Amino acid sequence: MAPIRLTRTLSISALAAAAVMTCTASGAHPQRSAGYPDIQLSTPQKSPYGTEYVLQTGPSGSRYWIEDNPWGAGSLTRGPYQGLAGTTFESQYGIAPVDAAGNIAWRMSWKWPVSGDGVKAYPGAIFGAKPGWFVANCPCPNGSAILQQEDGQPVTTIPIGPTPGTFLPLQVGAGLPRIHTSFAFHHFIKPPPNTPDGQKRGQGHLTFDLWLQKTPTQEHGGDTGLVTSHEIMIPVNYWGSYGEWDKRPQDWRAYCKDCVFEYQGIRFHVLHAEPKSPSWSQYWALTVFEPEHPLSEDTVRTFDLSAFVNFLRNRNKPGTNTPMVAPTDHLVDIEFGVEPIHGVGDLEVWNYRVWKP
Repeated sequence: MAPIRLTRTLSISALAAAAVMTCTASGAHPQRSAGYPDIQLSTPQKSPYGTEYVLQTGPSGSRYWIEDNPWGAGSLTRGPYQGLAGTTFESQYGIAPVDAAGNIAWRMSWKWPVSGDGVKAYPGAIFGAKPGWFVANCPCPNGSAILQQEDGQPVTTIPIGPTPGTFLPLQVGAGLPRIHTSFAFHHFIKPPPNTPDGQKRGQGHLTFDLWLQKTPTQEHGGDTGLVTSHEIMIPVNYWGSYGEWDKRPQDWRAYCKDCVFEYQGIRFHVLHAEPKSPSWSQYWALTVFEPEHPLSEDTVRTFDLSAFVNFLRNRNKPGTNTPMVAPTDHLVDIEFGVEPIHGVGDLEVWNYRVWKP
């Protein structure tokens, strides 16, 4: 297959002298960094099978997939952005070469009108077995052919399923082993402030999205709670007041009353919704670890994602002896990306990696 030609490319150079703070699980330790890499943006193109291409990056033994994922576009169509009251959207993505430590970097930009005022997309990185993505009899010759690498060449050696080399799924059991992730991010377009005026201009957040299933086998298509059991979100940055913990639905805040998870000096308010509850229509449970304040950009951090899952594993549902996360559940997928609601943005993530220490 001929190389994929991507169009409408633009580039923003990194500031060579950018100073970046480094925070690790053992505490904060200032260090200098070369900063974020230069990444070109391209408009996602359709694969021969109707879906948009997913970009593959990462070291040979541990791959990641970067998707544009405009799942909430509804009646909006891709086209020149007409402003907040328009009916068209624009989005782009791009990846950088893997660094010497095996870290990846990607960039995503978006221009979304208000239209419905719900989540429009989730561009970001996938690591693991994304629920619903398994296709037993892929129609693609020699593999998926919906993936492409840093050089634009299609990937034709793997099926639709988990990302190559992933150590997921892992059963929760008595508690997950440590799963570390490092990350840093930078806004090329300054996001709207967390004020009433900023809320009108744009809303969204940068968040982890962890998926748990009742079985380790990757789900094929949607289900009605038969396989997918729990979604855990860990936002790290938000704008336009989206996601502020005290503005979340009242039943989310009341479930785990005065429930706060303190981690690396950050206060995460624990918000929870059971399946098919008043403010949550899905068939799986949702827990959000909402930081009291947005985390700063241009700072390299390392989180132990297992600490968040194990917090729920070791806490019972109100009035019961049942853990909020069942020990029989399996962590199958770790994602990190932006949920834009409306407005314009351009954000890069770098120094990103998921590993078991």
